[in-house]
This record gives sequence, C-alpha cells and structure tokens, in this order.
Amino acid sequence: GEHPMITVTWFSLDKIKAGGSYVTATGILKKFSHTERALILENGTSIPLMDVTGVDSRLFQSWLGDLN
Repeated sequence: GEHPMITVTWFSLDKIKAGGSYVTATGILKKFSHTERALILENGTSIPLMDVTGVDSRLFQSWLGDLN
C-alpha cells in the first residue's frame, strides 16, 4: 500500500505538570494501529487519535478531488 507523507497536529499532555502543548510532526505514515488507536509514523512517532486536532496530506486532497 501507499505510505503517504502527512502532517499531524495533536495536544500532548505535560507528564509533570498540569497542561500541555500542541505538537506538529510531518512524516511518512507507516500504519494506523487499531490496538493502540494511534497513527504510527515511519520514524516511530506514535500519535494517539484522541489527541489529534489536525491532519494534512496530499492523500486527502486526492480523495476529496475524487468526490467532486
């Protein structure tokens, strides 16, 4: 299958104090893990779906283009 380049933004809780920050990473999507409920990038970054606030990829643009 195709491994698209994606940019994902998510909220990462601070492990020490209350709060957290928004993190953005760009990489090649390796897989969607159903068991972890996470996006896994080729560099090993695991992004919990519950925390994702935005995703951008050419893959989505091509899907949306097919709908028009």
